[in-house]
Amino acid sequence: MRRSLVILGVLVASLLVAPSVALGECDGPFPSFEHAAPNARRIVIGQVIATLPGAEALEDGRTSEFVLRGWSVLEDDRPVEIDVRDLQSQPCAGYIVARPGDRIAIAFEGRDFVPAQVVNAVAWLQGDPPPFAGIESTTIAAIYARLGRVPPVPVAPGAAAPAAGPSIEWPILVLLVLAAATALGVIVLRRRPR
Repeated sequence: MRRSLVILGVLVASLLVAPSVALGECDGPFPSFEHAAPNARRIVIGQVIATLPGAEALEDGRTSEFVLRGWSVLEDDRPVEIDVRDLQSQPCAGYIVARPGDRIAIAFEGRDFVPAQVVNAVAWLQGDPPPFAGIESTTIAAIYARLGRVPPVPVAPGAAAPAAGPSIEWPILVLLVLAAATALGVIVLRRRPR
């Protein structure tokens, strides 16, 4: 009985110690956006517009809790605004961090590494990426080329809408022409000698 308790105690102690040792040695690289994007469940390209309330920021202003406004590439480039909260890049690396003003792309639930594992990968389009191993910089054109798609035509914020056609409706225009012709006819008839 005593021997069983000792063995049980050793097993419990090993379970408690093992995770901290494994986590201490777990500082793997961030996954490659280029590898993860082609098989990702979702890809969002956009600009970090705010830090979420209560989020803790690093010394350089980056945080793992931010608002990303842009579009969802795999959902017909539909505009989206998402809250990113402590999104881990892969089981053995840290969270995706950014700061307001950064333009980034996130590939959600893609695959990278050998053997393949499910990852969340980030790439920078504008701003300074964090100095973590594996963080890439890219362009919108490169993302769409990697997916075999044509990028959307960019529209500048605050750009004027395309000029519309005439604002006068056709029935009103016809009535105005008829009224003008009638008035002209009346004037011509009055000037006619009798």
